[in-house]
Amino acid sequence: SGAQAPGGQRPLSEQTFSGSKDFTGVWQPDFSRRNIAGGFEAPELPLTELGRAAGTGVYDPLDDPALSCIGESLPMTLLPVYPVEFTRSGDELHMRYEQFDTRRVVHLGMAEHPASTEPSYMGHSIGAIEGNVLSINTAYFAPDHWGLGRGAPSGVQKRVNERYTLSEDGSMLELE
Repeated sequence: SGAQAPGGQRPLSEQTFSGSKDFTGVWQPDFSRRNIAGGFEAPELPLTELGRAAGTGVYDPLDDPALSCIGESLPMTLLPVYPVEFTRSGDELHMRYEQFDTRRVVHLGMAEHPASTEPSYMGHSIGAIEGNVLSINTAYFAPDHWGLGRGAPSGVQKRVNERYTLSEDGSMLELE
C-alpha cells in the first residue's frame, strides 16, 4: 500500500505484473468503491422474528469482540481492512485474512456439506470455480451473539453465499 516495496523487492513500478489465473494471490480491499460497513447493519439484514428479538436492546458497540482483537465470523470477515491471501492446495482453497490472522478452508469440488460436520466459528465452506467465477457456500456455524456482526446474532441455520469474479487481466477480484 505504500511506496516502500515489501521484503526489499524492486519498487512496484519496476516489477513485472502477472495477474492471477486461479484466484490465488494477495488481495487488497479497494475502499474507494464501497462502504466497508454497508449492508451489514442489523436493521438492514433479513432477520427472522427470533433474530430480531434476540438482538433487541442487547447491542452495545463497545462490546464488539473486534475491539479486543478477536476475529470476526462471516459475513463480517468478508469486509477486511487488511489484505487477504488466497492459496491452493489440491482440492482446497485457503484464505488467510491478515486482520486477526483469521483462516478458512474452502473445499472445492464438494457438492454438499458432510452431514457429520461439527458447527464452528467460521463454519464449513464448499466452493466451485467456473471460468472466472468462484462460488462459495458456508454452513455449519456455531451459535454466536456477534455472528452476523453489528449486534445481529446467528445460529446453526446461518448460511453465507459468496461469489468472487476475477477480472479479465487477473488484477481485480469483485465480491458479491
